[in-house]
Amino acid sequence: MKHTIIKYAFLALVVPFLPAPKAGAQNHWYVDAARGSDTNPGTLSKPFKSITKAFSVCGAKAVIHVFPGVYGTTTTGEKFPIKFTGNHQNVKLLGLAAKACIVDMGSKATLAFRLLQGSKDVEIAGLTIRNSKFPKPGWYDMAVGVGQYNGYGNQNVNIHHCIFRKVNRGIFTWGDTSNDVLIHDNLFLDTMNDCLNVHGKGKVFIYNNVMAGSTAGMAVSLQSANATVANNIAYKCNRGITNNATVPTNKIEGNCGYGCTKYNFHHHPKAPPFSKSNIQADPLFLNPAQGDFHLKPGSPCIETGYHKALPGMVNDFFGDARVADFNDDGLAVPDMGVHEVNEVRLVLQSGWALGGKPVLKVDGPASKAYLGVFFLAHRPASYVLDPLGAFCLDPTSILMASTTPIPGNVTFQVPNDPLLSGALIYVQALGARNKAGTV
Repeated sequence: MKHTIIKYAFLALVVPFLPAPKAGAQNHWYVDAARGSDTNPGTLSKPFKSITKAFSVCGAKAVIHVFPGVYGTTTTGEKFPIKFTGNHQNVKLLGLAAKACIVDMGSKATLAFRLLQGSKDVEIAGLTIRNSKFPKPGWYDMAVGVGQYNGYGNQNVNIHHCIFRKVNRGIFTWGDTSNDVLIHDNLFLDTMNDCLNVHGKGKVFIYNNVMAGSTAGMAVSLQSANATVANNIAYKCNRGITNNATVPTNKIEGNCGYGCTKYNFHHHPKAPPFSKSNIQADPLFLNPAQGDFHLKPGSPCIETGYHKALPGMVNDFFGDARVADFNDDGLAVPDMGVHEVNEVRLVLQSGWALGGKPVLKVDGPASKAYLGVFFLAHRPASYVLDPLGAFCLDPTSILMASTTPIPGNVTFQVPNDPLLSGALIYVQALGARNKAGTV
């Protein structure tokens, strides 16, 4: 008997409408190492030179846009650590591209960013943070510090799509009230100690990161009691993922450990053994020696991840949609690591502006015969709906185009709405195709 299978593919593309300077209170600030000056007003046309300056003038509900360049003490006059204080609630620090927006600690600074008491709803994304104090870093030297040991915590922190290179520790979290801290889709490369160290009873989500070449410390060190660690890859570190908590409440699922010197996985005697969803196998990176952590075909990390109750899961490190049914088994689950293997993707061609008519190219094999519905949304597709994958139609979604063949181009009209100025907009598509089969 013939039957038809409908396969769905969710795609996502995140793009900002960079706002023009406005009268009144300013909440978008711009930093450009090449053309900026700290005597400027920090607008798009006249940006600051340093991130430090932007933090000194911005208040709550601010977005700091960082353009490509090297930001450090000698290049832009940065004063480390740059601090998120109680005045910096709901502040987003967004680099335009992690490989090009570089925060250089100059081998002298011990801490790049510090989240102090009262700071919450913080987002850090799209940056490379590199070169912490060397050659003798201290215990508390790190790129990003969240919370205070035996003290305060920070709430609603999202650190993603960043590169941490040659730092002592990547991210250190403390505090029983450091709730809903998301650390995902980051690369931790050649750290001198732990890539991630988590203390306290706060709720921390660590997923879809790659930790490679941490020769002295661990990929993930858990001293916590309420962490979810999923879909990470510990690759040729000294030690892999370690659960040192004495209470069995951490959730560790769907991770890969390979080539770590002492062990890939280790747990405290009072903690339960790691589940079988955690694997010890070569992830088959494309070219790890050159920093390319795409997954090769046949990787054991494809379609073997974990996605239950992982908030904020949207795009992989390379901008492709997270969670896709790549192997046609009817179930969309995330891949491990920073790369989500997908057969189709959205590429913005031109025309992205308020009132504009952008052109989206949808790459994919013609044999798949997809049809797609495109829409804009203010929120990401952060809900994973089995078996379809990531999906979210929030109440503010705007239908932009009806079905269109994939592969192909689609053009639609963006509303000329001033309320969209400065907003991050999620261009999303839901595609479906028929796949003939027999039973």
